[in-house]
Amino acid sequence: MKNVVADISAQLHDAEHTAANVGRAARLLQRAGLGEDAFVAALYEARGIARRRAGVTKRAASGAVNRMPYFFAVLEDRLGLRPRGVA
Repeated sequence: MKNVVADISAQLHDAEHTAANVGRAARLLQRAGLGEDAFVAALYEARGIARRRAGVTKRAASGAVNRMPYFFAVLEDRLGLRPRGVA
């Protein structure tokens, strides 16, 4: 799971926060109560959605669009951990 989150952090232009992203994902895994395989599948699903989403404006230090905050919002939603009505 750590390697997957590290790869996604790099792909979504948030590599400088990889350690924090891994920690956040680990906490979500624990809260979701899923097995690691199911959680990794959810990570990949959320990554796909985040990569396709237009209108993300957060910028990384490099100037590239940082989609990681949106990725975590999607992941929390997919895991049923995001309150309804919160985008």
